[in-house]
Amino acid sequence: MSTLSGDCLWLVQEPTTPYQLPKTKQVTVQSAGYPPLKTDPGAGDWRKTPWINLRGFWLEEAGFEIGTQYTIKVHNKKLIFTVV
Repeated sequence: MSTLSGDCLWLVQEPTTPYQLPKTKQVTVQSAGYPPLKTDPGAGDWRKTPWINLRGFWLEEAGFEIGTQYTIKVHNKKLIFTVV
């Protein structure tokens, strides 16, 4: 299958086998810059803050389609994502 976007032709390959939803997914907590608080002018430079990026077809397979609202519960060093 191919799609035309502007002046570019994108080739999209359909999977030959059904996608297998992983039971466990390992990701790394990254860091992102966070500006100093405006209420504290002497706060100094930007700070690092933890950041987790989740993306992939496995999210859709798990019920997290684009636009889905969900809640995140924090419990004993676990993040529990639940579709609303």
